[in-house]
Amino acid sequence: MNSIREALTEPGFQSLRSAQPVTAAILEAILVRMESLCDFVSSGSVTMETAHQELDSIQGAMTELAPWVRSVKPEPTEEQISDAVGSWVEYVQNLGFSGTKTAEVAKMAEDVLTSRARGRPADRRRLAVSAYELKAADSRLTWADVARAICDCKKKSHDEYCAESIRQVVMQLQKVLKKYQISVPPLSSRTHRSKARDLPISPEE
Repeated sequence: MNSIREALTEPGFQSLRSAQPVTAAILEAILVRMESLCDFVSSGSVTMETAHQELDSIQGAMTELAPWVRSVKPEPTEEQISDAVGSWVEYVQNLGFSGTKTAEVAKMAEDVLTSRARGRPADRRRLAVSAYELKAADSRLTWADVARAICDCKKKSHDEYCAESIRQVVMQLQKVLKKYQISVPPLSSRTHRSKARDLPISPEE
């Protein structure tokens, strides 16, 4: 855990920060909270009650933030998930956490490591992050431009409904970013129709 902040300075993460600044900012917020929890409970100057309170706070933040960045990397295998969850369980058990809290940590770790549950339709939070990053990178783009480029609905031609749907989810993202004080590039408020753009168009289905 002590290498988390060092990992954030590695070239790979810096490349992610340049290409996908919102994704990188949310991942950093999650990782820093993981490290802060470890530092907090390892300090030797806290009680189990305060440690549990800190865990509750960080668990809530990670549970809310993780769905926005799931599937950034290939889905982990069952073995990888099991090993990672096991390491977290062993860590908090050694710290003296109760069985209930240990189970909560295991659930939190599994939620963070796992992409959307099998059989459950994908929500649009990852799409919202991509939309934000696309629009923040080019202030000329309207929501209609963004919808034509990345909307994943089944329509052959993405319309005003697609644009508004994406805008609404991006607004939810903005509320989460503000809540956790996550700094990201500003977003253009441009809404009127633009001229044709050289954008990648999502495939028709």
